[in-house]
Amino acid sequence: MISSEHDARVRQLSEQLIEIEQRLIPTGLHVFGRASELKEKADLLRMVASFDRPEHGTRALSHLVAEGLRINGYAQLVQEAGTSETKELVDAIVTASVNRFCEEGCEVAVEYLIAKANVDREEALATFGLLTNVSEQLDSNHEMESLMR
Repeated sequence: MISSEHDARVRQLSEQLIEIEQRLIPTGLHVFGRASELKEKADLLRMVASFDRPEHGTRALSHLVAEGLRINGYAQLVQEAGTSETKELVDAIVTASVNRFCEEGCEVAVEYLIAKANVDREEALATFGLLTNVSEQLDSNHEMESLMR
């Protein structure tokens, strides 16, 4: 029994690594000394927001959207072969909310999630609070100064 639990955990980690790889590789390589452009930044923030972050008290936007739409088991949708209309709907709402966040700010993104998917305001604010911190770090590029030191 313990062996099967370990196998399941390894399989889960493997799937998560593949998901990260599939999301990061298309964004291309970072140009040293230059802050991320808006599209690159949105892609990276969407990837950050795609996982629960219990250490920051935040949940994945996809899970929040699925719950708001009363869809059970978003994680199961991800594991199913192919793509479903339900998963595509959730992903489209998440993508649009992160784009709004990048272009217009946290409050606009949260209001969008509430209107489109009935997402809990406090949970959305927590997740976008984390994204705000990550975004600020992406905007402040100190690579050249660090290299020169």
